[in-house]
Amino acid sequence: MGFLVAVPGVNSVIGLGSGHDLARIAQWFVAALCAATLLVDRPTPAVASDWHVDWRFWALLLLMVGLGAISTVRAAVPQWALRETAVWLGMLAVAMVVARAGTARLRDLAWAVAGGMALYGLTMLSFVLVGMLATGKAPNPNHLSIHYGNYRLFNHVQTVALPLLAAIAASTGEARLRLVTRIALVVNVALLVFLAGRGTILALAGASVFVAVVFRRSSLTYLRSLAVGAAGGLLLWAVCFVALPWLLSGPLDLVKVMRADNLAGDSSRFFLWSTAVHDVQQAPWFGKGPMHYAHYATHANEKAAHPHNFYLQVAAEWGVPFLLAGLTLAAVAYRRLVKGIQQTIDRADAPGRSGADVCVGVALAATLLGCALDALVSGNLVMPVSQVWFAVAAGWAYAWASAVDKPPAGAQPRHRGSTQRSRPPVWRYVGAALLGSQAWLGFVAGPEALSLSRYLESVKQTMPSIKAPPRFWSRGWF
Repeated sequence: MGFLVAVPGVNSVIGLGSGHDLARIAQWFVAALCAATLLVDRPTPAVASDWHVDWRFWALLLLMVGLGAISTVRAAVPQWALRETAVWLGMLAVAMVVARAGTARLRDLAWAVAGGMALYGLTMLSFVLVGMLATGKAPNPNHLSIHYGNYRLFNHVQTVALPLLAAIAASTGEARLRLVTRIALVVNVALLVFLAGRGTILALAGASVFVAVVFRRSSLTYLRSLAVGAAGGLLLWAVCFVALPWLLSGPLDLVKVMRADNLAGDSSRFFLWSTAVHDVQQAPWFGKGPMHYAHYATHANEKAAHPHNFYLQVAAEWGVPFLLAGLTLAAVAYRRLVKGIQQTIDRADAPGRSGADVCVGVALAATLLGCALDALVSGNLVMPVSQVWFAVAAGWAYAWASAVDKPPAGAQPRHRGSTQRSRPPVWRYVGAALLGSQAWLGFVAGPEALSLSRYLESVKQTMPSIKAPPRFWSRGWF
């Protein structure tokens, strides 16, 4: 959880270069640590029993493994294709560790989310206010040094964090945690509006409408908490980013304040999407290869090394069958989460159940759907910090859904005898495979990380570009 708290801001203290590159290195370290944990730590029988899932789940998973292997082997540069695979295997390790922690460690997770976002948000807001008071000028978002490499990458994190903050604030019985969470929620909404994070705003709005329609009155606790935080954030934005600059420098241009010019443009997305569609037409079955939208030989441009649409990206790089299998798998998992929320609503009056359980479940459903919507127009599932946040949210959702089916105290476990004894080795096999993927990734990317400035300069010389769009590294072309 130190990753969520420390990585975005630590670069401001030690200055290791690009925040994107630092985050990618830290992401690998966290993923390797989680994979090692899976390898050596024995799961409890209750957690191990959750391996009993429908055979169709495993069939889809095996199909994706096969399709992904073919896509990787067929890629123009298989090593870079394997890097993308290893990154996502690392995120699977993170999600599994969070899921295995179950509900027992969720207080620690809540403190990490709330404390990290409050500390980071207050630090950035302080920088902005000090800068305004020192210069007497309104802040420019493009000059806001938030150490993500690009402030849009911070918006990707907010897509995950804001619903979780709303749920923690509404469900916790701990006064200090609730206060910290409320502060984090208000400050980050203010920063979101200031940065005009339209993808995040639309994703949160769409997810809120969905949970309101599906869960009706049971979603009100979560939606009320989110609305209160949004109202406080809008008020803080009006004071810090409208009233204060007006007092310091006189009347403001409302178009610039509202960033209407930014909201109206497509930011080259149509160009990027058309490039991805062209790739799909050329290689519909297995794609051009994982990460190969960033292959300079075929996609050289100064816009981006990914299409800002995760679904087009998967279809272009992995193939249409892989995309369809992945969407089916995601839909099955999300349906299980929604069903679990409905069951919790029905049992809200039962011993051991509470409205707080429902609120957290609704927030997790909103978080994952928000990520899926944001992925339609952004690279939130491409950049390292938001990838880790997504993995944490997915693991948290799995732990929550598994707890719904937990038998009452004193009841016999659903799976007994030899079934329980056969499950722990599965975790170790998976942990060994995931740790192996991270060891390989460290082997191939480690030398680049150890001399990163030299490596990035070599990329710049070999592939000259005015703009250096990020993908694996901050100069994302290979």
